[in-house]
Amino acid sequence: MELLDLEQVRAKAKELGIEYHPAMKAETIQYKIDEFLNRQPDIIQPPVKDETPEQTEARLHREALALIPITITSMDPGDANLTGVIVSVGNRKLGQISKAIPFGYKWYMPKILVDHLAEQQFCRNSMIPTPGGNERLHTQWLKKYAIQYHDMPTPAELKELAKAQAVGNELAK
Repeated sequence: MELLDLEQVRAKAKELGIEYHPAMKAETIQYKIDEFLNRQPDIIQPPVKDETPEQTEARLHREALALIPITITSMDPGDANLTGVIVSVGNRKLGQISKAIPFGYKWYMPKILVDHLAEQQFCRNSMIPTPGGNERLHTQWLKKYAIQYHDMPTPAELKELAKAQAVGNELAK
């Protein structure tokens, strides 16, 4: 019975693109799946079987442009005096997507831009002492941005936000 459960859990993990060690138990893999789904509840949907190419493209487009609430902080000392960054990502299917992102504020960003920011790195060089009294250059590649993920808003919060935006739009006229 446990072997069947292990195979089902492994299949589900593979379907969601979650990596796992072959020696992991079913409970551990299930924990990773639950953690993954709780972190991104509305964004990831398992692919529907027997999709047409047009349906697949529409689903991938929807997933790439799904808005995720995040807060971004720059870890690069070179960006210390910046208040934000402009990010632009594009491909043949989606076209060019550009957004200005302020540092330190909760912001809704398309998933494709969040993925791009998560991959960004910067090079930090420092001199470290050696046993002979000399110094040598030490180079590290570090993540450029710390990304804090927030929970998706509830329907009540969305209604409240829509009302606030409607009032703001009325005042802008």
